[in-house]
Order: sequence, then C-alpha cells, then structure tokens
Amino acid sequence: MTLDPHSGAARPRGPAALGMSGQYSKALSADDRGLSAWLRAAAEALSGAPDADAAANAALAALAGPNGRGYRRALLLQVDPRAGRLEGRALAGAGEEELLAPLRRLRVPLAAGDEHPLVRLLSDPRAVAGVALDSTALPAPLGRLAREGALRAYALGEPGAPLGLLLLQCGEAMDEGAGEAAALLLAGQLGLLLSRARARAEAQERTAQFETVGATVRALLGSSNLPDILVLCARAALRVTRSRCALVWTLEEGEGELLLAVHQPAERRDSLEPWLIDLGKLAGACAQQNTPLRHADVRQAEETDLDGLPEAREAIFVPMRAFGDLLGVTAVLRAPAGPAGAPAFSPEEEEALSLLAGYAAVAAKNAALGDRARAAAAQEREAQEALADLRRMASVGEAAVELFDELRNPVVAIVGLARTLERELPEGDTQREYARVILREGRRIEERLNARRGQLGPARPRLTLQSLNGLLRASVDEIRDEAERHSALIEELYSEQLPDLLLDGERIRQALGNILGRALDGLQEGDTLRVETLRQSDYALVEIAHTGPRLAGEVLERLFVPFATAQPTGAGLGLATAHEIVKQHGGEISVRGAGDWAAIYTLSFPCDQSAERRRLAERRRGRERRRGA
Repeated sequence: MTLDPHSGAARPRGPAALGMSGQYSKALSADDRGLSAWLRAAAEALSGAPDADAAANAALAALAGPNGRGYRRALLLQVDPRAGRLEGRALAGAGEEELLAPLRRLRVPLAAGDEHPLVRLLSDPRAVAGVALDSTALPAPLGRLAREGALRAYALGEPGAPLGLLLLQCGEAMDEGAGEAAALLLAGQLGLLLSRARARAEAQERTAQFETVGATVRALLGSSNLPDILVLCARAALRVTRSRCALVWTLEEGEGELLLAVHQPAERRDSLEPWLIDLGKLAGACAQQNTPLRHADVRQAEETDLDGLPEAREAIFVPMRAFGDLLGVTAVLRAPAGPAGAPAFSPEEEEALSLLAGYAAVAAKNAALGDRARAAAAQEREAQEALADLRRMASVGEAAVELFDELRNPVVAIVGLARTLERELPEGDTQREYARVILREGRRIEERLNARRGQLGPARPRLTLQSLNGLLRASVDEIRDEAERHSALIEELYSEQLPDLLLDGERIRQALGNILGRALDGLQEGDTLRVETLRQSDYALVEIAHTGPRLAGEVLERLFVPFATAQPTGAGLGLATAHEIVKQHGGEISVRGAGDWAAIYTLSFPCDQSAERRRLAERRRGRERRRGA
C-alpha cells in the first residue's frame, strides 16, 4: 500500500489499484499471463503518478505505449466545466509529437449538444462500454486519425456528470479481446482519476469563492460610500461566478423603481446598452418575487426582446435585502458553461452570489444611515448657526430700537424750538429764515426716524376705547381679496360678549394684519382661515387659525423673535412686531397646532385692566372739565 498524495489515505498497488479483485486478476492471468503483468505495471505507474495529468499520461501509455496493450494510439478528451467545453488533453502512441499540438487545440462547446458527435457521446449510456466513431463527422485531427484506422470511444464518468472521452485506435497485431478488457479497466480508472481531480478543483474553487466573499465582506463593512460598495459587490460577483459582466440595480427611495447603478466591467457597457431596459425588466421580476431567478438562456426570457444578444447567455438575478428591506438587485451574465439544457449556475455559485448581495445590502443600508446621520448633523449645525445669526440680528434690532428712541427725543425738541422761533421772529428777519431751515430739516429727520422706527417695532400705544370685533372685521376685510386669490375659505365668528377695550386701534390693526398675512402665506385651494373672538373669564381672546402648511416645533418656538421669520420675504419683524404691540397692551400672544389646524394664533387682552384704565381716563377727563369750569 502507498499513500495517495492528494487525500493522504492508503492507496492500493498492483491490480487492486485498477479496481480488480484478486479472483478476477487470477482469471485474467490464467487466460493471459501477459495481461496480468501489464496490469501490475499499469497499476504501479498510476499509483506513482504525482498528479492527475501524469496519471492520465501513464494510463494512455499503458494502452498505446511501447509496453502497452497494442493500441496504435490512445487519446484523452476532457470536459472543462468552467469553460463549458470538451478539450483535447493528452495522447500516446504513433505520431505523438506531431499530433499532440493539434489535439490540444481541439475545443468543442458543450452547448452544441446532440448536434456534435463527441458531445452526444458524453450522455450516451452505450459509450461507457465503447462505441465506434464515424470518421466523416469528426473534427480535425480526429477525422484524419479515424480514416487511418478505426477509432473507438469510451465515455468517462456518468451520463449526468460527464468527465471526458477515451479514444483508442487499434493496432494491426493486437489481441482485440485482451485489449478490450484492458480498455474497460483503464477507462474506469481514468474516470476515477478525473472525478477525484474535479472534486479537488471544485473544493479549491469553493475555497477561493469563500475567500473572495470574505475579503469582499471585510471591504464592504469598512466602506461608507455607496458607489464604492456597489462596485465592490459587482467585481466580487464576477470572480465568484466566473462571469463576463455584472449589473447592480438600486431601488430609488419613495419611487419604487430600479435604476441601473453599476456595470462591470465598465468598458463592456456599450455592448449591452441596447438590452439594458429588458434586463432591467428581469431585475424587476426578481425584486417582485424576492427570490433568485436563473436563466439558462436569457434570450428566451418571457416578455423581453433579448434575441439580439451576441451569444446565448446564462444569467442569474439575486435580490439585495437588508433588515427586511429591498435595496436592489445584483445580476451576472456569462456564456453557457454546460451542455445544452443544463442548469444555469451551480448551487454553490448562487449561494456565494446571494451572500455577496446580502452583505452588500447591509453595507449599503449602513452607508445610507450614515449619510442621513451626517446630513442631520450638518442641518443641526446650520440651524444652530442660523439661530446664532438670528440672535445677533435680534440684538442689533433691539439696539436699533433704543437708538431710534434716543435720537427721536432731541430731534422732537429741536423741531419744537425751531417752530417757536419761527413764530416769534418777525417776517424778513434772517434768523427767522434760519429757524425755517432748522424746522424743515428737523421735520425731515423726524419723518425718517418715524418711518424706520415703525419698521423696527411699535411706538408707545395711544389708547382709546375700541371694539375688538370691529378692529378684527376691518383687518379681515383688508385681506379678503388676497384670500380669494389663494382660493381659501374664511370663517368668521364674533362674540357679542366682548366689552370695548382701551386699545391703540391703529397698532392693534397692524398686529392683526401681520398675523393674518402670515396665516395666508402658503394657503392653497380648499384651505381654511378661521377668525374668532370670545371671552374667557376676564380676558378677551382673538383666535386666528389656518389649515395650511405646518411648521416644525422649533420654528413655532421662535416665531415671535425679531428677524426669525421662516418666510423668504419680509423684514423678519411682522410677528415680532405683533407680539410687542400685544405686550404693550398688557396682553399675551401664543401659537400652537391642533388637529386639522396647522397653526392657531391666540391673542388675549385683559378686560379688568382695560376697565381700570377706563376709570382712570374718566377721572382725568373729569378733573380737566372741572379745571376748565
């Protein structure tokens, strides 16, 4: 016994190495002692071969070599499952040096199926025992060899898992019976050798696939860039499936539409450009069914027009899912790698591709979450910076209000003195002309100050008894045309229980107009603007509500801050001015959202404070009347 260099297991020597029992060996030896010696020599050569290629050469030499069984030539054609073809591999016997190179150039696609005699033999059960070949249908150089002498073919492997063909050309003086027995034995042994070699190659390929998947997964999880993730996935898909091109579609958020994001290799995109729309339909079917879809020949897919593809292509489409969400579809296409009708892609390839697609989906999901987190952080920074700017502007506005008030007082004094001088100085006096100039320019300064002061905030109120209902009606009338342009409805509810209040009518109308104008902004057809007055305990209330666009909570909180307007136009003081006017009347103003109402502005004015002011005003007027009397 010796050790198999590939498996490490004990390997038999002699005839047992060819799968023969001792009894059968003795029976043959009794018939032909030379065959027994040949068996021992062949077994020694096979068991001592360092690899499958050397063992195959030894087997061919045992049949057609100088010490062989009398065959003129022995040829081995082997199936390459990766390339999907039958290839010439080895030759022993007459003309070996001349024929080996042409034989190795022999390439027969397995997709040719029964139309090619050699491919047909791979699935013919009779070929296991050997069948004669027709020289007229064989490709070069086999056709010429068959014309020189009959060729017999032995199928290696099983019809469902073909490994290759052993072709033998009989010699002139050989014992056909003994040669036939030797051929059957060697064909069986060659089949075992090729089967073991394929199993080792598949194991190595499987290991390489998992190494590729592992390396790709590490790269995917280390990347936060979505385009890089998709390219990594496509390139790894090419390697693990030995495909010619890979495609990745991504699902657009909110659209539900698959868009082609990656094509690898990128330089081959032009060759597939006319068929990308139909391939996208197959990707959509994969996404809808949420399962991998294989196509042995994608040109025959239903509801597509892929007949013009350069060659028949196998394809597999795999959904990309992460945490229950569909993110896209990965697909690979390649030339057929098996006989006609064979399944497209192996289960191992599908599993490796599904692993890649799953990990790529997880990485893409993480990248998207990271992008959102970074965008949210950037928005928060911008909001904080904007808020800081608003606070600075508010400080500037408040300082400007104080400055205007401080400047206005001396200007008023100057204008008053100039008016007095103008009245007291005689006509024609030069000093009187100077006083007129001072009066004219002082009034000009006063008007400019008053105008700018009105933009920055309200002046002190001039209180008189006013009807809050009347002021609100007048303010609504001013914006009624604009509401009609917005196609908005106005609901008006006025309480008859409100007393007249001490108010600065002009200022209150300004405040109400600012709020109504703000409420109208953004209203669309069918929206409603509601105005209502009511009395609650000792307070008179005005509510202005609308069903237009809602504002975020943080925006509502700073609506009444100077320069904090959320509108694209305006000085940023409308609501702040309204707030200041209401405060100067001893009232409060607030805003909230509730139910269908996007915003409800509530203005409250104390009735008792207004009554106290009325009593004080009446006392002053009474004293003034008594003095006059």
